[in-house]
Amino acid sequence: MSPEVLLGDELNEKADIYAYSIVIWELFIGEEPFQEYEELDPFIDAVCFNDVRPPIPDSVNPTIKSLLEKGWAKSMEDRPSCSEIMVILEEALLEGLLHDNVARNMWHEQWGKIGQVPFEDFARVLYAATNSKYPHYPEYDDKYKCLEAILSENHEVTMEKFGVFLDWFGNCDTELLNTFLDVMKQEWFHGDLDRNDTEAKLSDFDTKKGTFLVRFSSRGTKTTPFTISKVDRKGTIIHMRVRRGGRGGYKLSFKKHGKVNSITQPTLPALIASAKSSVGLSKPCPGRSFAKIFHKKVGTYDIDDESTDESYSF
Repeated sequence: MSPEVLLGDELNEKADIYAYSIVIWELFIGEEPFQEYEELDPFIDAVCFNDVRPPIPDSVNPTIKSLLEKGWAKSMEDRPSCSEIMVILEEALLEGLLHDNVARNMWHEQWGKIGQVPFEDFARVLYAATNSKYPHYPEYDDKYKCLEAILSENHEVTMEKFGVFLDWFGNCDTELLNTFLDVMKQEWFHGDLDRNDTEAKLSDFDTKKGTFLVRFSSRGTKTTPFTISKVDRKGTIIHMRVRRGGRGGYKLSFKKHGKVNSITQPTLPALIASAKSSVGLSKPCPGRSFAKIFHKKVGTYDIDDESTDESYSF
C-alpha cells in the first residue's frame, strides 16, 4: 500500500502507480518486499515517514530503476502517469533486448515498439545500418541466405532474436556482416544445437579423438556466446564455453597439465585456429546444416565451397 493509503489521506490514480511499481519490483527481483517488518506500526513509520523502499540491485536495468524510484515517490505529484510508464517500459524493453546503441536506434526509428518485422524489410535496414551493399539477387547471396537461416522464423525477425544475434557476433557496425559470414563459412560451425543434439551428432559419425564442432551457447549469450564441443582422447564428449574477451574478442580457458591456460583472439575463427593444438581440435564434425548455403551449381557441376571435390550433376 502507498503512504497515502496507509495514512488514510485523499487518494487519486497515483496511489495505484505506487502499487504498480511495487509489483514491477517483485517481478524483477522475485521476492516479497518489506519482509523485515512483522508488525504494521513499524512498517507505516518506515514507509510513510522514513521513505523506506525495497532495495534495487545494481543489475537492474537503469531505466527500470528510474521508473521504480519515480513510481514509489513519496509525493503523488512526482509519480508518472500510466501513459508515461508505457513509454518508459518500451524504452526499457529496447535496452534490455538490444544492448547496442546503433541497433537500438535502428529498430526504434524503423519500427518503434513493434517486436516482430518481416525478414526482407529487416535485412534491407540492417544492410543500410552497417553500410553494406544490398545484393541485387538476395536469394543467391551467401550473406543474405546466412542471415535468413539464423534470424528468420516464418519469414519474420523478432527484436529478441536480433539482440541475441548481436550478442553472438558483435556490435551493429560496418564489420558485423563480414564477421558473421566468416563464422558461418567455417566447417566446424553448426549453429543452434543444444547439448543433447550435439552429443548425438558427435556420436553419429565414426568419431575419433579431436572431432569437434562449435555451436551457439545455450545460455548466457552476452558473456559466453559460443560453446566448443569435442571428443577427447578417451572418447568422451566434453563442452568448453567461449567467453567474451575484455575488448570485444573471444576467450577460451582450459586446463592442461594441471594448470589453467587461456587463449584470446579478436575473432572466433582466429580463436579456433589458435586453440587447435592446445585443446586437441583436429577434425570438424560433418553434417552441419549450413553446408548447403555454400553449395553452388556452375554449369553441369555441383561445387561445394566446403570441399575440394567436384561432382557431376545430371
